[in-house]
Amino acid sequence: MDTIVFLAMDDGINMNLVEHVLNELVESEPNQLRIRRRKKRPRNENYFELIIPRYTDIQFSEHFRISRETFELISYRFPVIIAYMLITAIAPLTDPLLNMNVSIEKKMMFTIWTLAKPGSFLAVGDRFGLSKSTGHQIFKNMITILANLLPKYVKWPNDTSRALSEKSFQDKPAICRITNMVNPLLPKNLHIVGDSAYPLLLNLMTPFKDNGSLTCSEVTYNVKLSSIRSIIERAFALLTRKWRRLKYLDISDFQLGNNMIAAACVLHNFILSNDEINIDDVDIIEESDGPTECADLAVTTDTYVEAVAKRRHMVQLVSK
Repeated sequence: MDTIVFLAMDDGINMNLVEHVLNELVESEPNQLRIRRRKKRPRNENYFELIIPRYTDIQFSEHFRISRETFELISYRFPVIIAYMLITAIAPLTDPLLNMNVSIEKKMMFTIWTLAKPGSFLAVGDRFGLSKSTGHQIFKNMITILANLLPKYVKWPNDTSRALSEKSFQDKPAICRITNMVNPLLPKNLHIVGDSAYPLLLNLMTPFKDNGSLTCSEVTYNVKLSSIRSIIERAFALLTRKWRRLKYLDISDFQLGNNMIAAACVLHNFILSNDEINIDDVDIIEESDGPTECADLAVTTDTYVEAVAKRRHMVQLVSK
């Protein structure tokens, strides 16, 4: 443009030169557009369609953390529920974000892979032939659907199952009458166990803090309480070993994090119901020796006195 202005101000205007400059400007514009045009990113082609079917059963389990038979069972049971929820609960069928050109089986396999491994959406999407944004949207939709299935696969035990849980602990050489949830769902004679980071409650038994002056009975109580906590730690170890992304949820969206945990628990319990997890092959979570902050709980004096009395009674039981 500066060249045109300069030529126009010159008394001896060379019109042929002006025409040449204008033509150069017009012809260069498409080239600039081509340079700025976004190039299609190369991706793995047909990994889901051709490569995965060729995996041996061992290779499939190594990659997806579940057996091929269990995945086929998931694929058989879940699509009807998923399709219904996609239409009625998550978004309209015509919503382009649902990526209807991607099969539900592929979406489920992509979701399981993403939960089972800590890779980025870019890396996982590349493996499955999906863009980063498409993979992220598919993952969010699928874990939202799975999270809505939580009441079906993660349930508070009824009287029968709670009695079985209580008996299983009574049969062990440790403290009896333990179940797995906090009040008010528990009667007074049942409780959960926690470490010293939690407050002592009537339905939450904690160890004595070791200040160097514990009695032998109190030490015995602490040891037996720790042995029971190892069962809880083992349960969490099973979950985080199978779904490794849960170890480090580096996300800012709390709702997404909640759905990821819920979806993993749904899949985990589904797998457990098929007796697939090897309980001897787990990473036990190490308890931190340092102080841990916990939420403040409103504890009345009367309730605390009852909790102290209950713990003292349990100390007497384990010291006999």
